[in-house]
Amino acid sequence: MRVERAPTESVAWEHELVNFLAPRVDEVVAPIRAADDATFVLWQQRVVSVWPYVDGAPARRRHEPHAVAAAELLARLHEACREWDGVQRPGWDATVAGHPVGPIHGDFYRGNLLVRRGRIVGLLDWEEAHVDSLDYELANAVWQFAVSKREHDFDRRLARAMIEAYGSDLHPDDLVPLIVARLRYERDVWGAESDETYQRHLRRSIEKLDGSPLHRHLRLVVSHLEARLLSRRNQAGGLSPLLR
Repeated sequence: MRVERAPTESVAWEHELVNFLAPRVDEVVAPIRAADDATFVLWQQRVVSVWPYVDGAPARRRHEPHAVAAAELLARLHEACREWDGVQRPGWDATVAGHPVGPIHGDFYRGNLLVRRGRIVGLLDWEEAHVDSLDYELANAVWQFAVSKREHDFDRRLARAMIEAYGSDLHPDDLVPLIVARLRYERDVWGAESDETYQRHLRRSIEKLDGSPLHRHLRLVVSHLEARLLSRRNQAGGLSPLLR
């Protein structure tokens, strides 16, 4: 059961989208309908909806099988979303512009992905679904699965695996501006509700990823160099001294 203070038109938009996606993407769980076909009711100025129970545990961070499976699921989700012809969610705006847009889950992270016996079986919590950049959601998914909270950065190798599984030709560092946009959103919207440890992580991650233009250029050069060396290593069947 979900009880929330939210505009009914926003909840109705969310439920319409989820009910559209559920028959198309097995992992999407739709709210249970009442006898009158309604998916929510009003109770003491709150919106109440009931959702099916999904047995599973949250996906693991920096675990490649879960990360790759999540990217594959996201690709199927976005493909299904392309068929949806609705408008923007009431009260919401896109976070970034200049990218292919469509409905996104909005909070695609491991805690909302339930895994059972090594397979993702549920995608939950659509409260932040809205129309936005599809690449923005891919960037957030990569960050959520590949982030190192100690380094305030993300694993580029795991990011490449996720991007490949998603079916995009983007480079991991192409996602950095979109990741920074997401981190700034979390800082501005959730900052007051987050504990100091997470707020500090957000600040340091933004500072590191959104460094000087020279820093960004050098990071991009290094990443491309690493990819070339890895390709040569695979072709030669041995390990490059620079990667030992």
